[in-house]
Amino acid sequence: WSSDVCSSDLVDLNRAGPVELSLLPGVGPTLARRIAEDRDARGPFADVEDLGRVRGVGPRLLEQLRPRLTVGAPRPERPEEPAQKKIAPP
Repeated sequence: WSSDVCSSDLVDLNRAGPVELSLLPGVGPTLARRIAEDRDARGPFADVEDLGRVRGVGPRLLEQLRPRLTVGAPRPERPEEPAQKKIAPP
């Protein structure tokens, strides 16, 4: 068992949902929800340091999480419901 983190183990702050975020050390369900809500309200995180804007994430927790986090492209918006096709009467 190694304490090294591989890139495949990194959590993307702009794509992870509350469940995935809550699995990070020091982040429970409440803080995970705050992170996701902040991202939805204020836009994607530009870098890992932006996580500090979330209430409950202080310098110590940010330092602890930094090696486990990455910031990629924002999550794509959910596709709109397809318009129902109108069927012409025969």
